[in-house]
Order: sequence, then structure tokens, then C-alpha cells
Amino acid sequence: MEVRIVEAGDRARCGAALAEMHRHRRRLFVDTLGWRALTVTAGQEIDAFDGPAATYLLACDAGGAVRGSLRLLPTTGPHMLTEVFAHFVDGPPPRAPGILEWSRHAPGLPEWPPAVNAAARVALHLGVLEYAAARGVTGFTAVMETWLVRRARRMGWACTPLGRPQAYAEGEAVAVLNPVASGHLAALRAQTGWTQPVLAAHAAAA
Repeated sequence: MEVRIVEAGDRARCGAALAEMHRHRRRLFVDTLGWRALTVTAGQEIDAFDGPAATYLLACDAGGAVRGSLRLLPTTGPHMLTEVFAHFVDGPPPRAPGILEWSRHAPGLPEWPPAVNAAARVALHLGVLEYAAARGVTGFTAVMETWLVRRARRMGWACTPLGRPQAYAEGEAVAVLNPVASGHLAALRAQTGWTQPVLAAHAAAA
């Protein structure tokens, strides 16, 4: 499993992979989790934040199939925590060039083998830490379902709440800040046994 970075300048050459990612997001968030507020167009889940400012990390298996993904947005511009979930934050949300919003975290699908889903989950967490190290990212904001917070903390994330948990249509979520801690990447590699970088070589060198 490797993780590919897709930024604005990569959209043309990565069009097929992005379309596969959007179809996977629809299968996970709409078909499986039943998130009714999401928009499906031509079988793909795409929202207003899937624009030029978005960066995607795609977890791909040895055959190139997209097995998971996540989206990163600069907090210096419009993002979900300012435009959609501002009421989840007590006070202004963290905004800085080194802080990105992490959203649409989509590892695996229930019908896939557990080993594939576990590998996608680990690859995305390692990949986002490698991305942070390469790009000088100091932290990530996110709106997480509350039941996922414990799992994220087991992966080493601080998950510092920015407000109280709140109900939404399909459950309960909380806004958090995940600082990028020194040693987190090395610790997660040791914890998972994934000692080699997961970012695709061309992306890691960018």
C-alpha cells in the first residue's frame, strides 16, 4: 500500500484516480454510512470544498486501486470548520499557514477484507505524517465522530477538543486540533511495523 499526493497541478494526470476516489467516497459516506446531506453527482460524492485548494492523499494497493483517501484544506481560506461547522468551535477556529483541515477521511469499505481496510487506515495516518514532515505542517483540524476519537488517540493523535461534542443528522461529532508532535511518525512506524515511507517516491521528493 502506498500513498499518492494529488495537488492542484496533478489534477489532469490523476483524473482517473480522483474519479475513483469520489466514487469510493460515495460508497462509504452515502451508501454505507447514510450521510444524507452529501451530494452525489454521476455516482461520485463531491462537495463545494473539492476545489483547487484541496490536496488529496490516496492510499493505493499494489494494483493501483484506491483503497482509501483523505482531503486537506488550508485553514487560511474557506474550509469546513469556518463555513459549515463553525458552531462546533468555542471561539475562532485555529487558522495558520502550517495548520490544515483534515476531512473526508475514508479508509476502506466494510465489504473489503479486513486486512485491506487496516492497511488503508495505517497508510493514511503514516502518509499524512510524512506529508506534514515534508511540507512543514504543524497541525490538523478536523470534525470527527466522537466514537473515532479513541481510535485516533491509539494512533498517537492528541485530538484536543475545540468545543463540545454536538449531534448531527447521523450521529455525534466533535471538532479537534491534532498537533503534529515530534516523534509521532517514528512512534507510529514502530507501533505498526511499517518502517518504510508510504508516500510515493515522486510525491515524497516534491
